Amino acid sequence: MSEAQHWAGAFRAYTASRESSAFQQGITGLADAGRLDRASIDNTCVEHAVENLADVKQELLDLLMYYIRLCLADHDLNDQEMRAIRDLKRLFRIEEGDCLALCSEEVSELLAVQMRRILADRQVDQVEALQKVQLQEAFDLGYDKVIELTRPFVEETVADIFEEATHTEGADIRWTERRISALDTVYDFNAFLDRHVADVIADIEKAGRGYEASLLRERTRSRHIPQDVKDQVWRRDQGRCVQCGSNEELEFDHIIPFSRGGASTYRNVQLLCEICNRRKSDTIG
Repeated sequence: MSEAQHWAGAFRAYTASRESSAFQQGITGLADAGRLDRASIDNTCVEHAVENLADVKQELLDLLMYYIRLCLADHDLNDQEMRAIRDLKRLFRIEEGDCLALCSEEVSELLAVQMRRILADRQVDQVEALQKVQLQEAFDLGYDKVIELTRPFVEETVADIFEEATHTEGADIRWTERRISALDTVYDFNAFLDRHVADVIADIEKAGRGYEASLLRERTRSRHIPQDVKDQVWRRDQGRCVQCGSNEELEFDHIIPFSRGGASTYRNVQLLCEICNRRKSDTIG
């Protein structure tokens, strides 16, 4: 099926299932005739006394969002569908931020449905991570915005994993942490700990697992470097890894590890890239 045929079917379904404007019906007619191009859209604007395409952006977005909804019916966006979405946004002059600004409730709803499905097995594999990236692109969302919009649904999963670990005899909190950290493509685990670690530690201690509670408490405390210290270290190290000079994937590292008594002070914190920091591990330096 060609892009035009795919669009035509979606737009016909839209105009048949809800009240649609004369302009939307005109766009549907273009798709039916296989003439959905910029020149024809501009002519349709003239026919319907539309001075600027921006004046009907909401109507065009409604068609686009309906098309995306139909594409997501099988919980997947294949290559053809992604190309069709990109082409529709180009033809409709949909700009970055338009989907969220004008269709925020629908974007949030569709993201919620997809994220609940992705997290049904409490993990995110490579295929599912790619699906999340495709959702970002389809709605023109940045990584941080997706994290913000999907946080409630992901936190349900994270909370369930901690609940299971807390009440499972022999469960290893370090394995649980690795399991949750593996969700990093859809979630900021550190942010969760910042908000909920006290409750998590209390639950673990109630279960009689004080040693694991202390491990989690130490892991959490070790991350808390005051913002003014971070600012000073960033300026001192000039926003680069002190070992390899990279300016990507930077992390604040304790020169003397927190586990060995190192403090979160200006003199004991440095910038390392993720690779150098993992290589260093728990050694001094």
